[in-house]
Amino acid sequence: MSMKNVTGLPGQTAFDIAIKQYGAVEGIRFLLEDNTISNQFVVVPETLQGLTISIRENQIINQRVTSYYGGKPVVSY
Repeated sequence: MSMKNVTGLPGQTAFDIAIKQYGAVEGIRFLLEDNTISNQFVVVPETLQGLTISIRENQIINQRVTSYYGGKPVVSY
């Protein structure tokens, strides 16, 4: 499985990363499986700032969503 790394932005949640990288919140499962993180990662946005997060390449759930967000930051807070 090919992986890439992204860095968490200030105010960015796991849901934001799942939507941007996988095109759906269901991608949260991949984030939890592929990163040594606790469930706190999912609910506390401050924990993502500056973290290097592994992302599965070629595992996109919804291509239209990932294309829409492209170079745009997805940040909830």
